[in-house]
Amino acid sequence: MGLLTGGLLSGTVLGLFSGFLIVLCHGLISSLLFYFIGLIYSVSRSRVFASLFGLMFAFPFFGYMFFTALAGNFSVPPFLRLLAELGLLAVYQRFSFSLAAVFGVLSYFCAIFSFYLFCSLFLGGVSVTTARGTRVVSVGHYFCG
Repeated sequence: MGLLTGGLLSGTVLGLFSGFLIVLCHGLISSLLFYFIGLIYSVSRSRVFASLFGLMFAFPFFGYMFFTALAGNFSVPPFLRLLAELGLLAVYQRFSFSLAAVFGVLSYFCAIFSFYLFCSLFLGGVSVTTARGTRVVSVGHYFCG
């Protein structure tokens, strides 16, 4: 929210437009993510997400929708949040390059956390033993440890 405030207080049209888009996208994506977390809680009756691994195999379409919402949270190209963050980056670069660098690092860590959350909930920790005794580990094992 501090980055948004900096964009709004910049006094430029690009800062105001980018700030408005960030508020709009945050309101839509955050409420969708909270709804999905509520659905996960209603199905599992547990608030410990570390024990909820492999949901992708049980609910594949829900996993796709959850990943789409997380992708909107860390601003990938089809979402308007990318346009808003690039606008804020341009506003910050006008004032100071160090502000733009800090903004880029924070956006990167937000993306990494969202991807880790998806991997640990939907892909991580599932291993299947086949009839011949070979062990197949899911893709999430390689990304999430």
